[in-house]
Amino acid sequence: MRYRLAREPLENVVFIPVDQRDPSARLKATVWPEPYSYHDTEEEKKVSELFEITEEGFEEAVRWINEQYDIGNYSE
Repeated sequence: MRYRLAREPLENVVFIPVDQRDPSARLKATVWPEPYSYHDTEEEKKVSELFEITEEGFEEAVRWINEQYDIGNYSE
């Protein structure tokens, strides 16, 4: 299984002050089958879920990724 955890919408916020960041942004967790990268895998083979950008949201996303592995939701 391959996975990705990224900000959605994807943008570099390192130099954007916190008060100017998009308040609707979320963490997007995605899993897909090996062997290809995120960009080289067809969209229909990917499973994704959105989470809040908080410490709790990050922990929920990690749990979700682990659950996807446990149930085999990444298999072709």
